[in-house]
This record gives sequence, structure tokens and C-alpha cells, in this order.
Amino acid sequence: MLSNGVETKIGSMTASWEFFFRWLRIEDEKEKINAGQAGRDGTSLERLLTGICTKERLLDYFENFIVFYGDDTKIIAQNHQYIGVNKAVASFRDRKKKQGKLGVFWHTQGSGKSFSMIFLARKIFRKFQGDFSFVIITDRDDLDGQIYRNFLNTETVRESDAAQPKNSDEMRFFLSQNKRFVFTLIHKFRWDKGKDFPVLFDAGTSSREIIVIVDEAHRTQYKSLAENMRKGLKGACFYAFTGTPLLGRERKTSKWFGDYVSEYNFKQAMDDESTVPLFYEKRVPEVLIQNDDLDEEFYEILEEENLTAKQQEKLENVFSKEVEVIKRDDRLDKIAEDIVYHFPRRGYLGKAMVICVDKFTCVKMFDKVQDLWKKEIKNLTGQRSKAMTEIEKQKITKRIQYLRSVEMAVVVSEEGKEEERFKKEGLDIKPHRDRMSRIDENGHDIEYRFKDPRDNLALVFVCAMWLTGFDAPTVSTLYIDKPMKDHTLMQTIARANRVSSFIIDGVPKKNGEIIDYYNVFRNMKKALADYALGSDEEQPVQDKTRLFLLLDRPWNRERISAIPWI
Repeated sequence: MLSNGVETKIGSMTASWEFFFRWLRIEDEKEKINAGQAGRDGTSLERLLTGICTKERLLDYFENFIVFYGDDTKIIAQNHQYIGVNKAVASFRDRKKKQGKLGVFWHTQGSGKSFSMIFLARKIFRKFQGDFSFVIITDRDDLDGQIYRNFLNTETVRESDAAQPKNSDEMRFFLSQNKRFVFTLIHKFRWDKGKDFPVLFDAGTSSREIIVIVDEAHRTQYKSLAENMRKGLKGACFYAFTGTPLLGRERKTSKWFGDYVSEYNFKQAMDDESTVPLFYEKRVPEVLIQNDDLDEEFYEILEEENLTAKQQEKLENVFSKEVEVIKRDDRLDKIAEDIVYHFPRRGYLGKAMVICVDKFTCVKMFDKVQDLWKKEIKNLTGQRSKAMTEIEKQKITKRIQYLRSVEMAVVVSEEGKEEERFKKEGLDIKPHRDRMSRIDENGHDIEYRFKDPRDNLALVFVCAMWLTGFDAPTVSTLYIDKPMKDHTLMQTIARANRVSSFIIDGVPKKNGEIIDYYNVFRNMKKALADYALGSDEEQPVQDKTRLFLLLDRPWNRERISAIPWI
């Protein structure tokens, strides 16, 4: 715990300063706190001492809110996690009164939900007598794998005590056994229409208790898959963990999970510096897309990476005009030119993602950017030979070296007969698929390489993969050229809001940047109101032009002029 009387922070001894955090809230994570005012009043240290240093709280924190990840990384709970998890534990204590509806745990993306699950599970096992099993439900393979690895690497679970079923049959078998943890997908609860899903567990006849944690399965939670899950796990207790409130302000969650047990929204996380601020810039090409009244189904289809034949047919027929405009070759050329210009000129040269409308466009954009990238290197080489001064020559040389160092990749999910489908579009997916499947000499796959801040793989082209539950802290830029709205848009932009201690060329990560080519921010105000703000009204994602206004203040001009590299 470190304090100078004005600013007070707490962190692990093994953490760098960027990962130290404030502890300003004492009883309620929704409490409105002005950190600046707390500093001016000199109350930041007092709040920390009251919030964590009383005997009962400090012992609770040491026992239940510190874990080791692997051999050398200590994870400690932040203020919102400590309060939120203890509220969730209190809800579990009253589970009989609540009839198994333990509540919705809404903590925004990047605020450590999977570790909150770990703290919750560990505390329930420690503090309550009984035979408990946890079932962790997600709706994507990558989320399932990430959460499972976090539980495993913190030794919350051993491989022998956990189960990750490969299919529906294996899942039903595991759920009927006395496993401490089962990690599975909601889709594995599929069952023949018209037939009742079998009862795998009945609290009325079993001494065991099952606690289900549902993570980010937004649409599927209100359909037959969720109904099957509840029929199969009769009398189980349910939590919903989410980074965006299910179905926004309509609050349709009480039927399934009960009321909100903990809320920590997008803006609070930024104010607390748990995540970095986000700024957006609209750089819409000349070919504008004017349709503001797109069918809801259009957005739902585009969220799927591997389309069914029916979805593909609908996309090609009903929504053909919209897709045709997005995929126009001259439009994609302009976007590729802009990416090649913008990418090496950013302040913080972190990793970036280009988000395309479909898999074919990912490959097309990769090819276009690669071609223009080589031309840019050639052009700069010519400029260097004509440079008049040594300083100018060094600057150009540094840019050439950076461009040559950057590696790019297409990252899309695999499907049957994909080579044939891409060939019909005049594209070759095979070299990209080989790249996605390759393990390097250090045993690292493409995901590991992109997450590694020191690896040269810095720019990826995606359409659905890695847009939810994917945590790569040095991602600082998103190039969005895909129709998005609501929770999908919120999930996507949060890829750039992670805190990172990795400094590049002397520049720290202070914010994330969203470059908008499709004009998705037509939908941003509503998405933020429904999924990010809670009761606050101030927009937490700001237009980039605000930065220029801040820079133009006289005292900033003086400070900037003193920086030697400006």
C-alpha cells in the first residue's frame, strides 16, 4: 500500500506500477467516487484503511482474494472484485430464499471477471460446508479454454478434478458424476425437438449442490438451450457473469438469474484506471453506407463466423446490396491505404486488429495491405536516398526498420471445404490456415504470439474470432469495418481497453484507439446507454478530436515543446 496523502494505491509486490490500483469504495462498488476530490480532501488513504485494513476485512482478503498464477505471478483482487464477490457469496448464503437465482454479476470487459469467478469458487469451498460442484458455461470455445486455463493455472482446480467435455454425450456423463468443476458450452445442451432433456441432477434427491456460472451467453440464455440446461440441472443455483448487462436496460434477467448482485460499469473501470480510456475516430471512406434501419437478423448473422447454408443464402439475397457496398473493391483499397498510412504513425505502437465483414474480406484486406506495405517500404527507401540531412535519413531508416519488422496474419475459424469456397472467390486460404495451425520452435501458437508484447506479430485480420473474451493487453488499435451494435460492439471495442505495462520506444499505453470505417458509432450512443453506463450519463468513449483540444491548452503546448522528439 503506497500513499503520499493525495494519491493512494495498492498492489502486489511483484506488480509494476501500472497494475497498482485505487481502493476508494468501502461497501458498494456502485458508490460514486471522485478520485480527484478524494485526493484534494486527503481522504484516499482513509478510504483504503477503512476499506481493507480492518481486522475482519484484512484477514478475509489474505485468505480468499490472493492467488498465484503459475509459478511467479501473484493476482490480488481489486476494489470492485472484493466487494462484488463478497456480495455474490452473501447471495449464495441465502440461496434457499432466492430459489437458486443468485443474481447477475455485471462487471465490464477488462475488469477481471474470470478471476472474480475464481475468488468466488474458492471462498464458497472454504466457507461453506457441503458437497459442491461448479459448472462454468460459456458460448465460445476460446472463452471456455481461457477460463479453464485460469482456474487450472491458479490451482483452483486440478486436471483430475475438472472436466472439459468434448461433446454433448460426454458432458451429460460428467454432469451426472461428482466432479468439482465442469467447463462446457451452452451448445452442448442441444436435444431432439419435442423430447424432454434428461434430468442429470436433482437437488431434491442429492446431497450434492450444483452452482452454475453462466458467462457471456447472451442470446442463447433465453432459448431452448438454457431451458434444457435447467431441466437437466434441476434445483441448481445460477449466477450470470457478464461484461455487458443481458438485454440492456430491459432487465429481462430476473426470470432466469434474479436481480443484479454486483454492478461495475464501463465508465467506472476507466475512472478507476482498471482499464484505459478509449478514443474513436470516424474515417469513413467516400463510399458511404446510409442504411440506418438494418434488420436485426443482419447483425445476428454477421456475428456468426461459420454460416449455415440458410444464413449464407439470406446474406447473399436479402442483404446482398448492403454486403456488396461494404465489399466494394475500390472502397477496400481506400481502407487498406489508410491502414498502411495510419499504423506506423500511431503514438503507442501496440498491436492492432482489422475487423472485417467476413472471412473472404479478411483475406482480401490482408493481400491489399501487404501489397501496399511493400510499396511503402520501397517508397521510403527512395526518400532515404534523397534525404538532405543525417537526422532525416535516420528517421526514415527507423520507419523502414519498423515496417519490415511487423508481421501480419489472418485469424478465422476453420470449416469444411473451406479451400474450395475461397477458391470460388479467387482467394487462397491454405497459406493462412497453415500459419494459424503452425507451432513455432518455442512451442507457441499464433494466439500466444499475438498476446506476447515482444513478438513481431502485430496486425491481425479477423471477423469474429478474438472479439470476445480475448485478452491481449498491448492491443491499442482497432480498425472496424463491419456492421455491429449493442453488446457485440461493446465486446469488440473492449479489446483495446486493457492496461499494459509494456512500453514501446519510450511511449506507455495510455489509451485505446478505435478507427471506424463503417460508421458503427451511429450505434455507439445507444450501446453505451444500454450496456456500459449504468445510471451515469457522461459518454465514456470520446471523439479523438478532444485530444487535440486538450493539447492546444497553453500549459500543454509548453510541455510538448520541451519534448525532444516532437
